[in-house]
Amino acid sequence: MLFMCRYNDHSCWGIWLFFVLAFVLQIMPWPDKLMMLRPNWLALFLIYWVMAAPKQVNIGTGFILGIIWDVIVGSTLGIRGLALSLLSYFVAFECHRFRNMQLWKHGCMVVLLTAAMDIIISWGEFIIGNASFHPELFWSSFVNGMLWPWLFLLISKLRQRYLFNRQ
Repeated sequence: MLFMCRYNDHSCWGIWLFFVLAFVLQIMPWPDKLMMLRPNWLALFLIYWVMAAPKQVNIGTGFILGIIWDVIVGSTLGIRGLALSLLSYFVAFECHRFRNMQLWKHGCMVVLLTAAMDIIISWGEFIIGNASFHPELFWSSFVNGMLWPWLFLLISKLRQRYLFNRQ
């Protein structure tokens, strides 16, 4: 499991550094007019790591990251945890099929997965009574899909070079 890292297990700590980077990118301020285009960095990194290292990053990791994200944002506790754990579940469930797709099909799947995650979050906040639905919410899903191939290749290169090929 991801929390049971040995001291010298550099791949486990490297994965956590990627998630810290995702949180930093997620909370970085954007101009108000471009806020709807902000990528969901945490979801993108989670999709990659569930697909690349399913034994280390799993549904529980998605739930913990979602709870941390809820605490950072100050929203109702558990909504993003539910959304990220469901996202992790769908990626882990279709992991073998997802790995064998072409990269542009990965982008299409990322659009669908992050849009579903955004729907779950808005639905949960609407039920609680904290927010209303805005159709602009889905623009970030399209940005996620366009960003996915580049992010996938970058993280794969970094993973091969620094995390899993050390002796």
